[in-house]
Amino acid sequence: MQFLSPSWWLIIVGIVLIAASYAVLVQFNKSEVNKQLKWLVWCIRSVAIAFIIFLLAQPVFEINTTTLQKPHLYVAFDVSASVEPFENDVQQIKKELTEQQESLQSKYEVHQLNFGQQIQQNSSLEYQQATNYSALAKHIEAIKSGDNNQLVVISDGIFNQGINPLYDSKWNYPVHTIAVGDTSVKKDLFIQEIRSNKSVFKGNELPVNINVVAELMQGETVGLIITEQGKVLFEEKITINKPSLVQDVVASVKLKTAGEHKLEVTLKTSVKEPKANNVSVFYVTVQETKKRIVCIAEAPHPDVRMLVNAWKKIPEYEVLAINSFERIDTLTFSTIDLLVLHKPSTSTWNKLGSKTEGVPTWWVTGMSPKANMWNNIPTGIALKKASNQVNEISFAWNTATNVFNLSTEEITQLANSAPVQVPFGEFVVAPSTQIIVYQKVGNLQTNYPLISVNTINGVKHGAWVGEGFWKWQLNTFEEGVAESAFEQLALKYTRLLLTKENKKPLVCYAPTSINEGEKWKLTANVFNTSFEPTNEAEVQLALVDSAGNEFTFDPIVNGNDYQFLVSGLATGAYTYEVTALLNNKKYIEKGNILVKTLNLEQFNTKANFDLLRDWSVKTQGVSVTKKNTPTLITDLLNSAPAIQTTNNKEQKLLLDLWYILLIPVLLIGAEWLIRKRNGMN
Repeated sequence: MQFLSPSWWLIIVGIVLIAASYAVLVQFNKSEVNKQLKWLVWCIRSVAIAFIIFLLAQPVFEINTTTLQKPHLYVAFDVSASVEPFENDVQQIKKELTEQQESLQSKYEVHQLNFGQQIQQNSSLEYQQATNYSALAKHIEAIKSGDNNQLVVISDGIFNQGINPLYDSKWNYPVHTIAVGDTSVKKDLFIQEIRSNKSVFKGNELPVNINVVAELMQGETVGLIITEQGKVLFEEKITINKPSLVQDVVASVKLKTAGEHKLEVTLKTSVKEPKANNVSVFYVTVQETKKRIVCIAEAPHPDVRMLVNAWKKIPEYEVLAINSFERIDTLTFSTIDLLVLHKPSTSTWNKLGSKTEGVPTWWVTGMSPKANMWNNIPTGIALKKASNQVNEISFAWNTATNVFNLSTEEITQLANSAPVQVPFGEFVVAPSTQIIVYQKVGNLQTNYPLISVNTINGVKHGAWVGEGFWKWQLNTFEEGVAESAFEQLALKYTRLLLTKENKKPLVCYAPTSINEGEKWKLTANVFNTSFEPTNEAEVQLALVDSAGNEFTFDPIVNGNDYQFLVSGLATGAYTYEVTALLNNKKYIEKGNILVKTLNLEQFNTKANFDLLRDWSVKTQGVSVTKKNTPTLITDLLNSAPAIQTTNNKEQKLLLDLWYILLIPVLLIGAEWLIRKRNGMN
């Protein structure tokens, strides 16, 4: 045993106290008290004093513990709609696994989950309208522990979202597959894929590419039509001239009104075959006008190239990139919705003058240390004590910001990206400037801004301090993902700057459309007469479907945000009304939400056992059919990795054991009781 405070003065104090106790004993010798009783009292008191001194020395003892760590076995059931006809097979597999559950749990930590386009844990089979193996990989990556992991997937091998598992690097452990479904070719006509822009501008033609597949229907003629609310927008005949036909039909439709449009593609045939996959819907947003973004740089730069590439992915943005500040005089600023300046010079600042008044600006400052330049720009950031030195700065997300959200994974990717270059100095931030991302030097997060936004007279002015942000795109790009974490950040920041300041007492933020099965989130903010956010209002959401049924919801209050999270909405159009009652005044905000049909599982119902087999072979797993499930379970039991044993040594203070304190308390109590009962003062 060791002592944290082995001080000599504790021993001296103990001896003095025991000696004082002995002096009291001598005093008692002059009284009529029994001598043996006196010695008993003194012994009890001395032991109590010694024990207290012992505890004050903070004795530490060592505990040896042994931890058993089993390998982890994940069992994932495909609950997509294409598996639903084979539910009996799935239930039989689940039964066989349940019967061996005790044996499996003796060798593994077993985790069971269901997956489609989303993950369900420990739930009944609720079939979903898509299959996403990538979502399964990310979920297991987030929860797995240790290196000895194995996965059993019960699926038909059909996927229609995410990355092909054969090309996904996240599968770095054995994946065993149990194949269910039907691989035979049957007479069928279906729409395999619809490709179109998500948005189009009013008056423009919308090109649509429809991939049609026909099996065993040679000699038939099929009609293809595109309709909106029963009105035919496009029609074409398809002649099937071979047993297996895959044909692209290129259509063009014109939509005259702005807003969300639901278009339906239908294949018409008199042949007896499954009709469920003969109809498919897609959605398009018709925009009034494009937002014009002008980006000016002193010279070509990879920062600019990466930003322009991100903007060009959004059809409603019209992007003009200029590689010379000399052309500023040629611009008509009244037509610009967002002006982006990359590393502008002093002369550029002076030339701009009042031309940008009323125009949102985005300043990528570069590494200029000239303080007078920083003090003149409208970002609300000043630079003091600057030098020609450069800091290597990393990304540190401001968790308190509420201007927009990034996922935890996106924040992690950006935080682990290569650093950017920022001028060395002291940054002073105006009260009106909101910091979105802080500067991080090594492991130290500073209070200096890296990304911020400042609002002046309702116009937003943003700043990305420094340069070299193009490295974030290289570090956050992920194959198979529509937009990298860098692009998500850039596009959400762009939308923030383009959004005009709202002075209404009740403001709501919500998507105008979601896919079937997704959760719909609405955030409301209430402002008092001084236009300060408040959480003292009574807020409620009323949601009405197309049949007139009304549903009401109460919010979760998070700071000054009133958040509504609605799930389980059926396909269709809804209207919503948010009401807020503050100081006996009622405010109302209305809007619309469209829940889109997600019927990806109807496009292809032919099971792909080859994919499952190749997936298992690549990951050094085993692929079996339903009837061989017991064999796979036996193999898992026989080849289970050894349970790892970890010995841990832990030092613990004796004072942490609270019941030890009862010893001196009981001793002192016993001594007091003896004295009182025998008339000893």
